[in-house]
Amino acid sequence: MKKGFINNIIRLILVLVFVMSYGTEARAFNCATDEEKQEIERRVREAIAEEKGNVNVDISDLGIKVNMYSNKYSKEYKDMMDFCTSLENTLDISFEMGNYKVKYMYIGPNTEPTERADKYGCGENLLTSINIGYDTYYTDEAGNVDINQLKLDKKTIKEEADYVISLVSDDMTDVEKALVIYDYLQATTNYSTDKSQAEDGADVYKNSDYDPISVFRNHVSVCNANAGAYAILLNSVGIKAIQVDSYSMNHSWTMLEIDGKWYHADVTWDDSNLSRYLGDNYCNNDMWDDNNCRHAYFLKSDEEMKNILNHYDWELTGQNGISDESVKKTPKAEESYAFSEYRFALNREEGIDGRMNNIGEYWYYYDANEGKIAKSKSVSGEEPVTYLDTVPDIISVFCYDKALYILNGSGVFEYDTETGNLRQFMDSKSFGENARINEICIYKDVFSYVVANPKDNKSDTLWDVEETKIDERIEFTTGQYTISEIKSMKVEEPKTETATEEITTEENTQTEQTTEGVTEKETEAYKSAYENKNDTIASANDNTLFRVALIAGLSLAGIGLLLIVISVIIRKKNKN
Repeated sequence: MKKGFINNIIRLILVLVFVMSYGTEARAFNCATDEEKQEIERRVREAIAEEKGNVNVDISDLGIKVNMYSNKYSKEYKDMMDFCTSLENTLDISFEMGNYKVKYMYIGPNTEPTERADKYGCGENLLTSINIGYDTYYTDEAGNVDINQLKLDKKTIKEEADYVISLVSDDMTDVEKALVIYDYLQATTNYSTDKSQAEDGADVYKNSDYDPISVFRNHVSVCNANAGAYAILLNSVGIKAIQVDSYSMNHSWTMLEIDGKWYHADVTWDDSNLSRYLGDNYCNNDMWDDNNCRHAYFLKSDEEMKNILNHYDWELTGQNGISDESVKKTPKAEESYAFSEYRFALNREEGIDGRMNNIGEYWYYYDANEGKIAKSKSVSGEEPVTYLDTVPDIISVFCYDKALYILNGSGVFEYDTETGNLRQFMDSKSFGENARINEICIYKDVFSYVVANPKDNKSDTLWDVEETKIDERIEFTTGQYTISEIKSMKVEEPKTETATEEITTEENTQTEQTTEGVTEKETEAYKSAYENKNDTIASANDNTLFRVALIAGLSLAGIGLLLIVISVIIRKKNKN
């Protein structure tokens, strides 16, 4: 009887093992072979080369089957997703910005349940196709992709980022490198006006305006993009930087590390406009509305940001993928007033702040306290400063090559820093007796300007902005020259290259920056614009869970019974 009992236990264990192995075999699938992956890659590359835009590349004939769970990826499905990611990394499908890359195309697997799957789609699935999806910025509602524009932007974005990085030299300190890029972004980036209203009244901008790419693509962005672009450029010149976000403020900015210590920098809120010193609504929305650069939010501590500059509740969220593996949590910026004696911090007057221009070993900037252009070998305040006798009533200063371009109330002047020669090449009065050139900017080798010309030809119109709407009394004329054209220009012959345009008070969105940024709702909109993965995970699989529970229960019961039998046998042997 004892032998028969033991045999029955052994048979029971064998049955349990068979049931368990059957269940395992029923759920086991093979990952795609190397040959199958090579064939998939060949078909994907062929489809991309045909430039048909968003497509599904058929691979159903390969007969690759995967198991789909209700709450997680199976090993073989994850293997296929990893393969698609590695394929993305080997293809030339990214925008390049310094040492940072952003994909404009996404590749992922599509599946369909077979007859062996349950009603929820869990179980055996066939890999039917590989989806190729482009960035929605280049895709219309029908799914057609503007390949030509994408190619053009790919070239433009890389060139733009490379140009900004080229403004930084190896002999600059990290503070100087951060400063050059900071001022460049202020001077050449316009805040987006393409917005709508959410149900809660918050401003909602185009998805593309939240992406750092927009700063390089068309120089139009919101705070999220500014913060990300600044971090990208800083990292590209060897300065560790991250983007931080405050959902409470609906705002984003940058944190950077200088000499082992972290600081805040908010490009967006420092970005100046004419309304700051000419009154609300006095700002046209051309690209060059950033006459002057501020540094009120540049290299600040946590205490300064909270108690003085009204920033709060920021955190490292990983927005835009701007992060550093060594930075696991939001860093602390503990040193206050670390740069309070630097030239950019001292150079402050209500309404006029100076851009720090670097030419060779010298820095040039408008010192509002002295009313002159200052020249120094350092921005730290440790080097002596000399002042240049140029023109009075300076509004802003830009540099290109060896020259300074100076705007004041009467027009624009060119100052040669090597020879000291000063000449006027644009006169405000050439646009009207009471007209005024009130904005200039130099971007690469292009000089741009904006003229405010009162319609009623009354000079007080330019300053009295409270009596009536600006668009009823002032028109704005814009134009551009190349630097080579300026070299041969005479002051008597200025020219206007673009048509006169009128603005409305609604266009002055820079005064609304305290409410812009990234809400959770807008963040989801941003993410959805760049995700084209197919969600193939079904809802709960009750049958699968039941099988697993049954097998586990029987296994435990068999093991428990076996232990009892062994215990009985041992006791009988001890008695004998």
